[in-house]
Amino acid sequence: MKYSNLIIDSYDFFLYFLKFSVRNNSNPRFRDFSLVSNYLNMICDFEIFINRSRKNVEKEIETSLSLEDIYKVVFKKDYPEYHAYIDTEEKIKLIKKFRIVMHIFNVVTERSVEEEETSGFGYDWIKQIYFELMKIKNNFLPILKLINEEKIKKSLKNL
Repeated sequence: MKYSNLIIDSYDFFLYFLKFSVRNNSNPRFRDFSLVSNYLNMICDFEIFINRSRKNVEKEIETSLSLEDIYKVVFKKDYPEYHAYIDTEEKIKLIKKFRIVMHIFNVVTERSVEEEETSGFGYDWIKQIYFELMKIKNNFLPILKLINEEKIKKSLKNL
């Protein structure tokens, strides 16, 4: 199994959920989930894991980006739409912390191109990253179930 491909394929999910959390944190339907707080805690736990497994990761991460630049990288053309939702320090911190996720996806992408993933330090590290990311993803399953139920209800009303 090529874990790097599985990790790369899951990036869109993590980005989607960042946007969803920022946009819906105050939404009464999702208030019980504390979207931003929970995502931020999971990203911080992931950062701790990364720092334990890969020394000096903070030095590798692009730190010269301004906050506006980070927003533009994360939200791209949708930034004007999301700007109004970035209204708390906690959301700003989550977006800043998301840089570590972006960085790890970049590192994994580079490794998957540079070397055959079969064994060794790179393989073990990428495999560990994959399982850590899946822990985060699994924590979002109850929210995803609720989102899908609402989408189904909306589509049935439109019939």
